[in-house]
Amino acid sequence: MVAVFAAVLDLEQSQISVTDDFFKLGGDSILAIRLVSRLNQLFQKSLQVKEVLKLKTIEALSRLVENPEHTATKPETTYKPFSLIDPQHYQDKLADNQVEDIYPASHLQIGMLLESSLNENGTYHDVFYYEINLPFEQEKFLTIWKLLAKKHALLRARFLFSDQHALDVIIFKQPHLNYQFYTDQPLQELIDNERLNHFSHTQESLFHLIVNRHANNFEFIFSFHHAIVDGWSVASLINEFVQAYANNQVIDYPSFTSLNVQRNLSYGEYVRNERYSLRDKTSMEFWKSYLADSELAEVKWKFDDTKTSPDSLFTTSFSLSAEETNLVQQLARENAVSVDSIFLFAYLKTLSFFLDASDVTIGVIFNNRLEKLGGDTLFGLFLNVLPFRMQLKQDASVQEELTEIFNAKIKLYGHKHIPYAHLKSEFKHALYKFGFNFIHFHVLKASEQFITKRGGFDRSSIPFILEVTQWNGFKLELKAHDDYISQDYLNYFGSYLKLALMNILQHKNKLALDAGDYQKLLIDWNATAQSFPRNKTLHQLVEEQVQRTPDAVALVYEDKQFTYEELNQQANRLAHYLLQRHSIKPDNLVALCLDRSEWMIVAILAVLKTGAAYVPIEPDYPDERISYVLSDISARIILTNA
Repeated sequence: MVAVFAAVLDLEQSQISVTDDFFKLGGDSILAIRLVSRLNQLFQKSLQVKEVLKLKTIEALSRLVENPEHTATKPETTYKPFSLIDPQHYQDKLADNQVEDIYPASHLQIGMLLESSLNENGTYHDVFYYEINLPFEQEKFLTIWKLLAKKHALLRARFLFSDQHALDVIIFKQPHLNYQFYTDQPLQELIDNERLNHFSHTQESLFHLIVNRHANNFEFIFSFHHAIVDGWSVASLINEFVQAYANNQVIDYPSFTSLNVQRNLSYGEYVRNERYSLRDKTSMEFWKSYLADSELAEVKWKFDDTKTSPDSLFTTSFSLSAEETNLVQQLARENAVSVDSIFLFAYLKTLSFFLDASDVTIGVIFNNRLEKLGGDTLFGLFLNVLPFRMQLKQDASVQEELTEIFNAKIKLYGHKHIPYAHLKSEFKHALYKFGFNFIHFHVLKASEQFITKRGGFDRSSIPFILEVTQWNGFKLELKAHDDYISQDYLNYFGSYLKLALMNILQHKNKLALDAGDYQKLLIDWNATAQSFPRNKTLHQLVEEQVQRTPDAVALVYEDKQFTYEELNQQANRLAHYLLQRHSIKPDNLVALCLDRSEWMIVAILAVLKTGAAYVPIEPDYPDERISYVLSDISARIILTNA
């Protein structure tokens, strides 16, 4: 087992102890898939990723493998092309022998295609770029991409409406490349133009290849619809391309693994498993219990309706220094949790602060790949954005909160196969508005010497999301729809996110006002001292203002308003009533048992005009309390609500 750990983690066996934690050694969910697939092949068992995440060490996993009661490998039903559809519906497509497979689209594919068809702002049309530090060779470039499209089936996919499944995926045998070549053009202009070049899901080639060549290098833009591929698959694909282009590495088609085991995997198998998962009543009951009484956070963070973004997306970001990066990794090792748990904790802490809620539910992007040999490298869309609910505790330590967050994620691994779209339909409403995505595409490490820059554009249907990218350090980027939040407020949220993260790295489980807000709220806004005429009363100042601006608005309450003239007239009328009918004299006490409204202000001015003093009494006080106050002050009269 040590040898398998070493091979998966790219370490020497001498560097690994049987008590070492999988995450401390550099493991993650993708590597966990690779690990369980190899262990299952070696020991003929049915280990699952959730068991690796929970047990963590070789010692604990060995005990599980040696346990005779642990489930042995089950004979797998091999996925067969066209097995999920009725071929009679596609006789015209199959007649010319140009189709390799047809199967229903996954729930997430359907959702992404629907969202992108409903708007023109580039939702799920991703445009990534890579600056390749090599001269451009057109023929070589096209040859490699033809082989890659031949190897990865979803690069040959199109989607058609289906009476049975909403949408079906058709995989053609021959690839179709859509490419454009430019020379010395502004990169951002090419990206912006491509972002507006919308895909039609019923047409072949849901990806575009764009090259901007220069004298000694070139910028490669890979534009694609998210419905055919997830981020890990893109990173693997780009790594394959760079290795073939830079090092003449052979594209392994027909594909074999490094263990010389023929890989016979298909995205159709993933779809088949997803359809089976809908029968899992145990997991559905788990989700119903897990989300019982949870509330969808509704916010109004858009304060400047006129300000928008050309791509309908506001962003703000910050990167960690080398020292801060080391502190994150050290904290993860000390607490035996995955690195993403630290950023998830900081995000939840910030949301809790801004929402004024200890119970926070967000959408966390889970890797949902096939847990079998080759599942970690299979090209496709293997994501599920699931509700993650956390009850944050003010009195808990950082270690306690991190452990709870990490264990909560492991718990969800046993139920992550239920598609979010199915959960949403069961609950009849959206389950989150905020998202979290941790990105660590270590597969690109082999090609980083040839990739000098990378970036791009992507927009999801989640209105507010934090993306944390691990690539030569950590970058945190907040992305939000421009109709959901103002740019200034997004920047403000980002400043508190960084503050929360820095506090956690210092083992402080708290988030208080930053220095700027402390100064503003407690000092600046309370510095209300103003010069006041010492020889004039408040009602006299109001009367002078009446002479200057009689028609100006003096008082607004809900849908009612008084000008200075109207306010003064109402106060005079009530003052005359008090003087004439109740003989109010200077220094008498008048009780005001009134709701907060425009009449409260009128009553205060009227009492002051008589020379008396007023005593406010809350109408919602218990009767005994009101009676006590009235007897104590010996009020001459009580003014109450009509």
